[in-house]
Amino acid sequence: MSDPGKPIQSYLRYSAVGIELGLSVLAGLFVGKYLDDWLGTKPWLLLLFLILGVVAGFRSIIRAARRMMQEEKDREKTG
Repeated sequence: MSDPGKPIQSYLRYSAVGIELGLSVLAGLFVGKYLDDWLGTKPWLLLLFLILGVVAGFRSIIRAARRMMQEEKDREKTG
């Protein structure tokens, strides 16, 4: 019998991955802007930290996808 909480749990996991991507990009944007304003290096640090935020966000998506695929394989093996 299927567990009624499983679909909700998977939806929450997928939405958390999207939120993590957005927060990574926003964190890079705000840190870069703050450092640019403080050091007077506009727009270089903003661009650098924005790129780093995008890379970090996609890295987290890849890690989450691998983890979900591994869980699916484990689920197939057990049952």
